[in-house]
Amino acid sequence: MPDRRSQGFSLIELLVVIAIIALLVAILLPSLGQARRAARTTICQANLKMFNTGFQNYSGEAKGLIASFSWQPGVRTPSDYADNRIIPGTATQAHARQGIDMVRRLGKDPTLVPNASVADNRILARNFTQMVLMDGGFYGERNPEPAAACSEDRLLLQWQKLSPQQAQATLGAWDYGAPPAFAPFYSSYQIVPNAFQDEKGPGQIYHVANDYRLYYTSPSLTRFKQRRLDQVSFPSQKVVWFDLFDRHSRKTPFFYAYRDAIQPLGFFDGSVRMLATRDANRGWQHQAQTSTTPAMVTYGPKNPTDPPARYSNAAANSVPQYYRWTRAGLRGVDFNGGEVRR
Repeated sequence: MPDRRSQGFSLIELLVVIAIIALLVAILLPSLGQARRAARTTICQANLKMFNTGFQNYSGEAKGLIASFSWQPGVRTPSDYADNRIIPGTATQAHARQGIDMVRRLGKDPTLVPNASVADNRILARNFTQMVLMDGGFYGERNPEPAAACSEDRLLLQWQKLSPQQAQATLGAWDYGAPPAFAPFYSSYQIVPNAFQDEKGPGQIYHVANDYRLYYTSPSLTRFKQRRLDQVSFPSQKVVWFDLFDRHSRKTPFFYAYRDAIQPLGFFDGSVRMLATRDANRGWQHQAQTSTTPAMVTYGPKNPTDPPARYSNAAANSVPQYYRWTRAGLRGVDFNGGEVRR
């Protein structure tokens, strides 16, 4: 009689098949990871393109003015809410009260009262200028707008799932000097300071050298203002939007001002380009524009989620500021040209 027993695989044959599959997976996984990173970088570039489109449309409607918070100190706030109508004593307080108005409208809750005393000390223009665009109908169709978050900014993507009410109730000290209710409207992308502040004069804004996050103002003198696109001398060479961290060129994010950082950057001409920090001009000393010393800042982790410093195994490194603080401000050059001195 013929042998009717099924013919199975031997142990050696199974091991060979498993080894081949493991080898194929090892070969393919890096390629798949690179493809995913490339896709997320493309999304980030598209996000910045949306910013630039809204930015340009705002200026077209506003007779050339650059989008920014516009309420000023010493003038009663034109708030939609009686409890937010005050005469701000400082520029940051004026911006804070305008931000509170926007959070209430965009969050669709007129009763929401973020911690005003905390907001009064935070320069909202830095990471919240897109709220001005959203409030005017120039940017985004959802509140909050997912495109305001870098595709690699996992923490912000979590915050965006919260309503302002939920954020107010559950988040602690999530960002220096901003109320938790603002968290869903935060943006990964910062606008350069000279888009809302002049390069010189009384109350000139400048950075805090020992803390990468902070700007300094003189409460009694500083006046933020809306600047104009026609003040930008080299729009294709001047950065307007950037991320404080390179989240794309390596697996672990790191501070934008390290020379090997490469990330998408938005320019005043509406273009978005992937560029290396090492190819940018090093920036200017805010207090002395004729100085030959670049604007330096100390980078070291200040928040629990911050990546470590990169050089010499030190806890912090001193690095130039580059396009965050361009010499000559809006009339300056960040890429493809020498510094403008005046």
